[in-house]
Amino acid sequence: MKIHLDLSRHCIETALKKFHEKSVSRCLRADDDKASDRSMQTIEVTRHALENLDFSELRARCRPLGGGTDYAVMISISEKRLTIWVDDRIVETCVFRPQPDREKEA
Repeated sequence: MKIHLDLSRHCIETALKKFHEKSVSRCLRADDDKASDRSMQTIEVTRHALENLDFSELRARCRPLGGGTDYAVMISISEKRLTIWVDDRIVETCVFRPQPDREKEA
C-alpha cells in the first residue's frame, strides 16, 4: 500500500491527519465491501502512523516534512514495515503492527 501526501500547505502530521479523516469519511460512505476494505486498511495504516511516529523529530531531521514544499512524499507499507519516502529517498522506517480484528476477539 502506498499513500501519497501533499505537503505544499501542511506538515506531514497535518497532511496525514487530513488524509486519515478523508479515509474514515470514505469508509462510512462506501457502497461495496471492496471499497470499505481498502478504506479500512488505509485507516489502520494512518492511525498507526499518527500514534507511533515522532513527527517533531521527523520535521527537525528532514526539512521537507515541515511542509510548504513540492517534494514527493509517500508512506508505504510492505512486509510489516512502514516507510516514509521523500523524493524516492527513505527518511524513516519502522515496524508496522496491525491490530487484531476486534470482531474475531468478541
